Amino acid sequence: MRIENDNGKVYFINDKKKVVAEYDECIRIDEIGSKRRTEYTTYYEVIKGENKGILACNEKLDKVKEVVPCIFYNINYPYSISSNTINVATHEKKVGVYDFDGKVIIPPEFDRVNKCDDIYVVGKDRKFGVKDIEGKDILPIEFDSIERDDDVYTVSKDEKVGVYNKNGKVILPIEFDSVEFNIWDGFTVEKDGKQGLYSYGGQLILPVEFDYLDLDTLTVSVPMMTVKHGKKVYNLKIKNFNEKNLLTKLVKRLAENEEDVELGEQEEKITIKTEVKDITEEKKDNIY
Repeated sequence: MRIENDNGKVYFINDKKKVVAEYDECIRIDEIGSKRRTEYTTYYEVIKGENKGILACNEKLDKVKEVVPCIFYNINYPYSISSNTINVATHEKKVGVYDFDGKVIIPPEFDRVNKCDDIYVVGKDRKFGVKDIEGKDILPIEFDSIERDDDVYTVSKDEKVGVYNKNGKVILPIEFDSVEFNIWDGFTVEKDGKQGLYSYGGQLILPVEFDYLDLDTLTVSVPMMTVKHGKKVYNLKIKNFNEKNLLTKLVKRLAENEEDVELGEQEEKITIKTEVKDITEEKKDNIY
């Protein structure tokens, strides 16, 4: 396989002296040639008119292949050999992704494609979805926004918020006004002005019926949780930070009673002090 330039054209000619490819211009991509684990040894960015593509060559086998068709307005390829993808953009400003063997990972039909570690966040007609590294759907393209945090996705749709896991399974349905991670490795949710707690796996810990839940001060050094339910505020101090299940049971009991709750033996072990403040007449700025 050899390359010849003649009359402003670039010709790829095989060992049988046959022209197998013709372009206006070609640029050898030395940085990503034989170091990649493909059957091809050399890659070229090729140009024909206003179109661009990628041509792969195997000199030993005397063959070439357009791994990215020369039809695109723009192409972008990484110089790192650890990456095996090529971003393409059509003249209609649609984007997609190919690999260096010519496989279409993301078809060039989207308005936006962003690679984030081992996933792609794709956008089309102002809606967003998530695909895995092979281009398979994780989340359908139907959400107004998507945020990834570790192994979960917080999504919004029609001004409501929910949470999915890394495999696209529902953790929290899209029915809350807000969802925030808390330091209990779970979620503080709000709906219709009420707050509640869910575990990281989606298990309900506290029902969504509290006026206020403050876990910001709940740390190992300052183990306190503030809960407002109805006209009263409960400040709970915890002896054993790991006894969260017992604490949630206590909070539920407090929520169900208008008067002070007498603590049981188990709860005495985890609670230093429970202060109950009646705020019927006095407005507390720090809880509104």
